[in-house]
Amino acid sequence: MVDTTILAQALGFISFGLGFSVFYQKNDRHLKILMLIFNLNHLLHFLLLGSMVSALSALLSALRTTTAIFVSSKRVAAVFIVISLGSG
Repeated sequence: MVDTTILAQALGFISFGLGFSVFYQKNDRHLKILMLIFNLNHLLHFLLLGSMVSALSALLSALRTTTAIFVSSKRVAAVFIVISLGSG
């Protein structure tokens, strides 16, 4: 059986690699898709570590990135800004 801490740390290293690869994207859509994978990986990482606040923050980032893939609206962006400010 794999220790959850070891798996969480492995996902952390994967996030590190994903973070680097995001900065090399030239295509905006590819960047957003890779950011979504990056955020979901962070979500799993934080869940395995038992950090619920960080996991919720990663979930919010994943929702924001998913929305940005399909919607380009300043109003929607404002909603996510308000949610982020409200959640601290």
